Amino acid sequence: MFRYIREDPDLETSPSPTYSPVADFYAGKSVFITGITGFLGKVFLEKLLYSCKDIDTIYVLIRDKNGKNAQQRLEEILDKALFLRLRDERPCDFNKIVPVFGDISLQNLGISKEDEETLIQKVFVHISTAYCNTNVPVLEEKLYPPPAKLTEVYKVLEQADYNEKQIKGLLNGRPNTYTFTKALAESYVAENHGNIPTVIIRPFIVSAAQSEPIPGWVDNLLGATGLIVAVMKGANRVLYGDEDNFLDLIPVDYVANTAIVAATKCKRSDNISVYNSCTSSCNPLTIGALINYTKTFTKKDGHNTVHVTVTENKCLLSTLTTLLQTTPAYAMDLLLRAKGKKPKYLHEDSV
Repeated sequence: MFRYIREDPDLETSPSPTYSPVADFYAGKSVFITGITGFLGKVFLEKLLYSCKDIDTIYVLIRDKNGKNAQQRLEEILDKALFLRLRDERPCDFNKIVPVFGDISLQNLGISKEDEETLIQKVFVHISTAYCNTNVPVLEEKLYPPPAKLTEVYKVLEQADYNEKQIKGLLNGRPNTYTFTKALAESYVAENHGNIPTVIIRPFIVSAAQSEPIPGWVDNLLGATGLIVAVMKGANRVLYGDEDNFLDLIPVDYVANTAIVAATKCKRSDNISVYNSCTSSCNPLTIGALINYTKTFTKKDGHNTVHVTVTENKCLLSTLTTLLQTTPAYAMDLLLRAKGKKPKYLHEDSV
């Protein structure tokens, strides 16, 4: 559950004497962005460039990958349908995007001295990412204590033979290393942002675009999209959970807009503003409702393969998964092998 807090006078949506359009804030400014090769990053970049047409420069951190350099990877991204309206209306604006070779896993982001000097001199706003805490019953828009000290984490990771028991000890009840490292990173940002104005955005299950730049746009089969596709194809017939549980899906364009606006409200301070980007009780969606929507759209497409059992009984889950998913997938793979083809269904079963 997430507490919906909207009494912040800085986030008024109605015009007032002190109100200024978001685009005016970015006019003539330069922005440095990391993560633009990801799902949210692409939408963020497109929206910032399209809606803030007077922005000066957008520096984007990209590493070389699969034999392609930063410039080539950027060109591939800008060639996607996502950037169609920019290509049609203002193609020259692409010149405002400047790739900076680097890697977030390296010291100082792997940025060269020359690029570092350019960023120091010209960049005013730095927006990077969002983090989430999952171990509290009500997630408020505030910072939480770190799940562990970084020194403790380093001690474990520096051991050549660290084991699962040590990792579980570090997690301290958190469900996995993903949520643990997100919370740890949030704490690290809070302690080390220095004099850089900083804001934290916490998006939840980021889903396909609601309207911008293309309704329904998505570029991967991860998360909710992968689950929906697997259910529609009949590859996933059993789900662990309760049909009445909420799925906190938030369209990717909502998250991008939140980040762009939040940066304009960011002030130089020791305190960090935190915004939860979620639907929660404002527009709840249950697992059962999502399955029903999926069934409806599958029937409209001329198919009727959606038969899903949702259960919290782990024994029933295991039995039904074996009977309805693993066994049929294995049988289909055997048939493909007999025909001299590459097996594929067990992979789909695991989606």
